[in-house]
Amino acid sequence: MPLINHDIKDINHLEQLIIKTDGSSLVGEIDMYRRMVKDCQNSDVLWHFWHDLRLPIPCDNKSHIQIDFLLICKYGALVIEVKGGGISLIEGKYYYVKNGKESLMGQNPFKQVDDYKWSLINNNILNKDQIYVESIVAFPHSSLNRTNANSQLDNSWQLWSQNNQSNTSLSFADFCIEVLNKSQNKRNLHSLFPLEKKQLDQLVNKLLPTFKERNPYTEANLQSILDWLNIDNICTLESLSHNNRIVIQGGAGTGKTTIAKAYIKKYSYLKGLYFCWNIFLAKKIAKDLTDENLTNCEVFQLQKFLLKKQIGRNVSFDDFKNPSVDDYNKIVQRVVFSMKENSHFVCYDYLIIDEAQDIFDKGVDIILNELVSIRGKGLKDGKFLVFYDTEQAYNNDGRNLSDYADYISLYAAHFKLNENKRVPSNKEIVQYANCVLALSNEDSIRIVLDDIAHRKNIAVCTYRFGNTKELIKHLRIKINKIKVSEINGKDYILLGHSNLQYLKSENGETIFQRLAGIESIEDLNENNINSLSPKVLPFTTILRFKGLESKNVILIIKDSALLDKYEMYIGMTRAIMSLEILILE
Repeated sequence: MPLINHDIKDINHLEQLIIKTDGSSLVGEIDMYRRMVKDCQNSDVLWHFWHDLRLPIPCDNKSHIQIDFLLICKYGALVIEVKGGGISLIEGKYYYVKNGKESLMGQNPFKQVDDYKWSLINNNILNKDQIYVESIVAFPHSSLNRTNANSQLDNSWQLWSQNNQSNTSLSFADFCIEVLNKSQNKRNLHSLFPLEKKQLDQLVNKLLPTFKERNPYTEANLQSILDWLNIDNICTLESLSHNNRIVIQGGAGTGKTTIAKAYIKKYSYLKGLYFCWNIFLAKKIAKDLTDENLTNCEVFQLQKFLLKKQIGRNVSFDDFKNPSVDDYNKIVQRVVFSMKENSHFVCYDYLIIDEAQDIFDKGVDIILNELVSIRGKGLKDGKFLVFYDTEQAYNNDGRNLSDYADYISLYAAHFKLNENKRVPSNKEIVQYANCVLALSNEDSIRIVLDDIAHRKNIAVCTYRFGNTKELIKHLRIKINKIKVSEINGKDYILLGHSNLQYLKSENGETIFQRLAGIESIEDLNENNINSLSPKVLPFTTILRFKGLESKNVILIIKDSALLDKYEMYIGMTRAIMSLEILILE
């Protein structure tokens, strides 16, 4: 079986290529290099081989690790540390021996290589749920065959010594497989099934860009994330850092999207995928990541992802016109499996689903299972972060969204964010929005609006108008302030209830068309959302703006219409500091 060597060194000139800082040859590494190549080439198993991997990921208070050798086959991955020359073990400490003199090693080589192993795992370079990872220490010039006098603590089963090296009938490749088997047996672990060739190829293809770039990582420390996001703390993300699969439930303003962006920066060296349903939110997140030079995470609205990533013509835009849940699952299956049939397909290291309540019933479980796992079991062994809030789900009757959330949570750590992270002045907004959500029927929204009108609130107020002309006159006051730079249009958003797209104004246009046609009011779209002028008042519908927020929201509703309390709740909770509700009688 041929060895796939991902190292570029000429094996005939290793003495000139593998050297110490003083220019002398590292004989131990050279001897092991040739032995590994020879034995792996003669193995019945296909091996992938790397030498001298320097990766700037944290380990034992150091900013980087330097791995002597890494071997990967269908049975697992081996991190290998080599110590050449004479070695002695005295009272649990390892010494180099040269010309009869002993000098203490900087650290225990078994602890060193084990730290490297866990650094690869904890930084998600290797996923221990998808491939088993173990470590080996090689002393090719030392006959030391014990690592501890206590048989219970002896790790000699992980030691390749001079006795092994001098025995040409032994295979280092077979030794590696034996170590993987013994390790799992010692830990009473259920052995992972060997990777199929296609799965092994996916794993290696995912690793190659990381290992080829000498400095692919920018250590995204907590402070740099805080500075970027302009927030005081992000303890939630830190507390979740040891969970690979996380589901977070939280209402509007609890910081879900902020955590998502912090997560992307924290794992900036990994290949990620961010999903949402709202195209405006996707465009905004993509712009934020581009500005921060976070290029390893792809950002997509779900339908656009399916249309762009499909191999061949499995689906078209027409397929998304009112599909049933079963239809949507079939669409996702066709696209995802067409992607995986491509020989160049590489799994994502992680997947983020924001505002998941909008897409829980649109094949999310299939996407999680297939796109973050080389074994196609991403719900069990992948890395993902899912945010949802069923209270913000439009048209959620009969969709069983909580059941979908509970199903995914079976495979993940589930957390609930209760505290609103926005500024204190929005507490009135949240209070009234929650009152709307708690109403027993949609007609009762008038009760909440009347309550707002009768109180002198700082953050929330209502205005009533007999016709569209009166409403526009009120809006022009705000527009004029924007024109003379008294206020910044970017700090405002004008949101219309969705029924304004169908209800007629006095001149025969829809109310939405009438408002969008006013000078200095700009209809928000995916092309201008990141390039708005401070001299205009952006305008869109509540549902199109879902997942986003603005300091000041002006909400327009038609009082005579049957108002959906979920849409009203979404519109109100887009506001951070102030909310004006303009009511057309």
